Amino acid sequence: MIKILCNANGLCENGENFANCPEDCEMGIADDSCDGIADGRVDPDCAPGFDPDSGTAKPAETLGPSIPGFELIYGLLTLAAVYVLTRKH
Repeated sequence: MIKILCNANGLCENGENFANCPEDCEMGIADDSCDGIADGRVDPDCAPGFDPDSGTAKPAETLGPSIPGFELIYGLLTLAAVYVLTRKH
């Protein structure tokens, strides 16, 4: 088990982020951790569309797999499953 230490010295140092060391790291700063919290700051660690402050964030219920063409892959897998299940031996 790896334990992350919070030095609590007022500096957001390597290995510290808002989640594991809020004493040193503020929300929405570059700390290698996307907090995804509406705090009035666009977190530079978040992927596009995942920080509600970015203006392009999607509502949580519309977030899906981040695989390009997921719907096509899912559809092809469904068709293959139907084919395998319905073909006669």
